[in-house]
Amino acid sequence: MKFAHAFTEQLQGNEYPSEWLDAAIRYRQLKKCIKKVQRELAELGLTADMLKTLAKEKVVNNEPAPNGVESNILLKRRGSHGSRISNSSTESSSVEFDEEEWLSKNPAPELVAREEALKQAITFSYWFDGTLQSFVPKLVLTVDSEDGGLPINVSLAPETRRALEELVAQQRQGLATTAAPSAAEAAGKEHVPAAADNTIDVDVGHTSQQGNDNEDLLPLLEVPEGGIRRERRDSQHQVVIPLSSDYEFFSTLTHEISLIDTLQTREEASITSHIVSLSDHITCVSKPTSLSRHSDLYPWREIFQLYIESGIFFSTRERDNHKQRAVEDVEAKIKCFGSEMKRRGIVKSFRNKKSGVFLGQFLQVNLEILRLLRFREINKTAMRKILKKFDKRTSLSASSSFPSFIASDPFLTSHLAKALCFTIQNRLLTLIPQLDDYLCPICSSISVKPVRLECSHVFCVRCLVKLQREWKRFCPICRGDVVLKADSSNLDVGLWNFLRQYFPKEAREKQMENEKEVALEQFRVMQSQGMGGLGRCVVM
Repeated sequence: MKFAHAFTEQLQGNEYPSEWLDAAIRYRQLKKCIKKVQRELAELGLTADMLKTLAKEKVVNNEPAPNGVESNILLKRRGSHGSRISNSSTESSSVEFDEEEWLSKNPAPELVAREEALKQAITFSYWFDGTLQSFVPKLVLTVDSEDGGLPINVSLAPETRRALEELVAQQRQGLATTAAPSAAEAAGKEHVPAAADNTIDVDVGHTSQQGNDNEDLLPLLEVPEGGIRRERRDSQHQVVIPLSSDYEFFSTLTHEISLIDTLQTREEASITSHIVSLSDHITCVSKPTSLSRHSDLYPWREIFQLYIESGIFFSTRERDNHKQRAVEDVEAKIKCFGSEMKRRGIVKSFRNKKSGVFLGQFLQVNLEILRLLRFREINKTAMRKILKKFDKRTSLSASSSFPSFIASDPFLTSHLAKALCFTIQNRLLTLIPQLDDYLCPICSSISVKPVRLECSHVFCVRCLVKLQREWKRFCPICRGDVVLKADSSNLDVGLWNFLRQYFPKEAREKQMENEKEVALEQFRVMQSQGMGGLGRCVVM
């Protein structure tokens, strides 16, 4: 199935509102724009295969040769010339030097590298000039030729060569009419080096001693009069190839991305307001049992605990680096969350009828987030696919340059799931305290009659009494010398009242365990000392 058909089915199958469908990427329309770009390039003789062949290689065309490649080649050439001249001067008065023959017999790695770098005399580059609100896509032709024309050794189709030569001629004519310097200015200007790889260092020690025999070598070495350094101007010329259909393609695409951004911002605000409203409702039905006879404190605590453990939108495992889940995984997690609630019978344990309504709204919020994430994901896939098709038909490498150009757009940078999950965490999940946050670090149960040490760590009174009986001075967590200093003044009364209010069942169970443990200790003491202090029974 082609992606255009699959994309349409995904949009229609998820029952998105009409305003969502209007904001979606128009994949079929963009495909028609690609055909226009392809036809416009074909009129210039620029096929996809040719543009792929002439694609710009920055390392080859922009950067200077490493370690002064060109200078080293000429210096090696100079040294060989000098040695041949000095050796043959005793035998004949003239020297014949064949550069091609010498290079074929004396291959240099630097020369091979430089020749490979200069093979491509024409390059194309494609980028976007301007801002996201106002930009122009540019296809630039870079010609590396001394006269500014097209090199004759570059294999181009006749119609391509004619079209490009016309563009180069127009560019040169425009530059000549707008920026031609006067003769006096040209004569007064100093020769400025154009690039590091066009600089040639020459030692004229040998050539100055050979007289007229070496004059034929001077043009080869480009030695100036009375100097040891000569610099050449850069021969690269850039011509912008005018295209109109590519602007239509990318302006349409950016407009649709902006519509998705607007939709995403509006829906995010709507979901956030819904979460805030839902938090107020859940607060009313989950009050402590001491304040309401029909409190659903424990069912909602179990719901939120299960929600946290499910990790619906983000993985809770360390090896996954807590990354965001895929849309398919989020959908599966939501279904699993609903099935587990049904298995535990949480809904049946509600005392307040409104709690069932609010639970449905809570699930609907998660489904709305899922739907928004899915809509955003399929549009990102559509953008990636259409850019890939654009590159396949034109070889302009827009699939890499365009995402870089819009890298700051919320469509690519917005952390929608993270923002909404943060709102759920702060506004809903913190409404009801979780038992794990109030456990004693030693016995791993609720901190009944919590004692707060000077180091601010909290322990239940039974565990602290045991530490003091064993004469342990240091805090089990921070190793501070504070255990033996604790007394009745360290009892955190406010926290104890809070725990009895929000965890009444757990507090009563732990209190009963403590009382049972104390009674057992007292019985053992009495048994070891004898009943009433009169010694052991003589009969038993």
